[in-house]
Amino acid sequence: FISQAQNELVNAISKTEAGLITTNEEWQQIKPNMDKVAIYHTKLLSLKATMSMLSGRSKQLQERANKLKLMKLNYLSQVDHIRKLEQQKDLTIAARTSLSAPVSPEMSEATVQPLTIEKAVPTSPSPTVAAKKSTPRTASKSKKKPKARQVFLDDDQDTDTSSWIPKKSLSQKDLRVDK
Repeated sequence: FISQAQNELVNAISKTEAGLITTNEEWQQIKPNMDKVAIYHTKLLSLKATMSMLSGRSKQLQERANKLKLMKLNYLSQVDHIRKLEQQKDLTIAARTSLSAPVSPEMSEATVQPLTIEKAVPTSPSPTVAAKKSTPRTASKSKKKPKARQVFLDDDQDTDTSSWIPKKSLSQKDLRVDK
């Protein structure tokens, strides 16, 4: 068994000696490639440093994205909560107005159906819902009269007020051209 191991060792040594470069030409062919080893080594170190820096940055960005997702979920839940509160307020106002006004049987069915439909249809929360406030509509609005415009003239000037004559407004008759 030992002689067999010695024979294998002798064969391995002879193979390595046969594979050794002995001529100068062979060295000249290999030398440019061997000179590039130092350059490749520095590039490898640079790539390792870049990879570690990018992995750290990636972790930071991932944590930031997770925080933003949580903030978005909190915001959407707040919007949904506000929307539900507004919807409850609208329903209570609608219930108050329907109870205070005398209602015929036909009218009560018509008002109950839209309220049940609104409850059945879920709406997705939108950012603009929180900005809008719903105001209850009153049944009758009284029209306000437009206020008359008042003009105050400065009479301190020494101009003749009688020289001013208002312009005549054109009527439909004045605008027509006779043929």
